[in-house]
Amino acid sequence: MDLQLEKLELIKLLVETDDKAVIEAVKKIFNSQKKEVWMQLSAEEQETIELRIHEANRGDQVEL
Repeated sequence: MDLQLEKLELIKLLVETDDKAVIEAVKKIFNSQKKEVWMQLSAEEQETIELRIHEANRGDQVEL
């Protein structure tokens, strides 16, 4: 099955469900992935990202 089609099928399933447990489980999966990626970054990379987020939240111009 094509990846894009699989994504659309998942979206359809999420839209149609009223089961909060299913939605929370999907959110946990995505949050877990984010944590894994974050932990793979060096302390310097994490610090730079946090600084850029704070600057953006203050409305400072962020250079990439």
